[in-house]
Amino acid sequence: MIANMKSMPMAKDSQVNIEVKMITPEIASQLLAFNTMNRPIKRNRVAELSAAMSRGEWCFNGDAIRIAKSGELLDGQHRLHACVNSRVPF
Repeated sequence: MIANMKSMPMAKDSQVNIEVKMITPEIASQLLAFNTMNRPIKRNRVAELSAAMSRGEWCFNGDAIRIAKSGELLDGQHRLHACVNSRVPF
């Protein structure tokens, strides 16, 4: 799969920025304010993630919180809601 991704053409003006940052509940709330186009929230999934964060069992696995150039949240809403609910940064 990675080999296929390397061969995929990208627009000449596209730019991908990758950063590893600590997401606090306050930052998570700010990012969620731009959650306009995601699928409906699965409350059970948020509860599972929130409980794992509260117990110290949630681990960074490299999965990104994706944000469009416009600032719109594209991916990560369940992790962000869990952060807000548990009050545990990740």
